Amino acid sequence: MAYEFSTAQKIVCGAGSLVEAGPIAAKLGRRVLLVAGANTARASHLVEVLRAAALSVTTFQAAGEPIVQVVSDGVSAARESGCDVVIGFGGGSPVDAAKAIAAILGCGGDPPRLPRGRRRGQAAHRRGRTLHRDTHYLRHGRGGHAQTPSSARPNMA
Repeated sequence: MAYEFSTAQKIVCGAGSLVEAGPIAAKLGRRVLLVAGANTARASHLVEVLRAAALSVTTFQAAGEPIVQVVSDGVSAARESGCDVVIGFGGGSPVDAAKAIAAILGCGGDPPRLPRGRRRGQAAHRRGRTLHRDTHYLRHGRGGHAQTPSSARPNMA
């Protein structure tokens, strides 16, 4: 079975690179979902940079591992705000959550319903398995989930 996996369109790193976020995001859309960690105030400078580029910003908190419920809430927040750009800011958890939210928005679908297995699978499901681990099902077609269409490229800076 063939599949395609696309990641962020652009990743910018390094000293002073935060100021580039506004112009980059403005090329992708007008309304940003900014996915940040437990302390969203740490992203305040980025919010200022984005607003200076005439972008509307909705901040979403993704603290801890991005379990399916967190990603689902992020998708809902993005849809309610009409966001067309997703930016992950902070450590691994908000960035993983941002990637999952952008992928789901790009496909126009909903977060995957996780397969319930026996023994270990049920325990993992009850613990709130992270979407990071469950995207394996999406990429590799396990569990009967739909594949990401090759035409779907979420706007993720």
